[in-house]
Amino acid sequence: MSEEFYLQPFNHFFDEKGNVKFKNANILETSGQNHFVLKNTVDVFKLPKSCKSNNNLKKYLNLSDRLKRINTPLTHINFINSQKPIIMGILNITEDSFHDGGRYFDFKKALIRAENMIKEGAEIIDVGGESTRPGASAIDVQEEIKRIKPVIKELSKNNILISCDTRNSLTMKVALDLGTKIINDVSSLNYDKNTLKLLKNYDCMYVLTHSKKTPQTMQNNPIYNNVVCDIYNFFKKKLCILKSMNISKERIILDPGIGFAKTLDHNYIILKNLSVFLDLGHPLMIGISRKSLIKSLTKNNTLTPSVVLAINAYTKGAKILRVHDVQETQEAINIFKRAN
Repeated sequence: MSEEFYLQPFNHFFDEKGNVKFKNANILETSGQNHFVLKNTVDVFKLPKSCKSNNNLKKYLNLSDRLKRINTPLTHINFINSQKPIIMGILNITEDSFHDGGRYFDFKKALIRAENMIKEGAEIIDVGGESTRPGASAIDVQEEIKRIKPVIKELSKNNILISCDTRNSLTMKVALDLGTKIINDVSSLNYDKNTLKLLKNYDCMYVLTHSKKTPQTMQNNPIYNNVVCDIYNFFKKKLCILKSMNISKERIILDPGIGFAKTLDHNYIILKNLSVFLDLGHPLMIGISRKSLIKSLTKNNTLTPSVVLAINAYTKGAKILRVHDVQETQEAINIFKRAN
């Protein structure tokens, strides 16, 4: 039996609810140079029958189960009736975030921004008080709490689905006690040892983001054997840890961490192979809005490429799009779905 294989879904279509589904999948293995090698192509819907009769497929352990998960990711109750895809609007209460640092540092401006993003189509507001962009310096956790607390408190009064972008368990606790439903942790349990215990005590969703090291050091020559395989196996290990703590699968969202400890090439390889993560069976979130992988290939305009990459990620299975430009992304999605 062969456990070390990867599935690359393709040939997408939309179901009656607007979900992206996939008709086919490539079975990939890695070569000695850690490149992907195409071994077979299967029909996602017809495979269980062909798997029994095809000797070339029998060696792939749990192939049928993994294929089924591609089109049926676990869905948390808060997302059951959500639009497809779900747009998460970014609200940085910081002075040094890479795109909008300082713009919404004022309480009233932050609230107006949140209200506008909801009107434009955001279903989640992701509130962050500490910049985790590459090179950013850590801030005191009490300062982070001071920044986000009044904003989350006010947004919670209006039944807005709130995510808190933090790697500190103390900040997480304050945010959750105020009504936050999602913890967006760019450190993937690596920064604060108390995060796991806190997740066990609260029934919140958790975004497991791939990253390495800290914001100060993550871009210091990041190296991978195969960036997609390494992230896939990273997720598997972290999911096992969460399972060992009896944290239910429905609560976990996966984010490959575009821009976190990745070179330009790494980022685009991940985007090209984004659908490979689908057979893990969890909703995928992607955050590419206005990031350096766009800035490095464009002269001035980062809005249009951001929207293009968001749509591209949606067609490869991303359920949640974390963006700065909600209206433009929503309009593009509406037109894209209408045309398809």
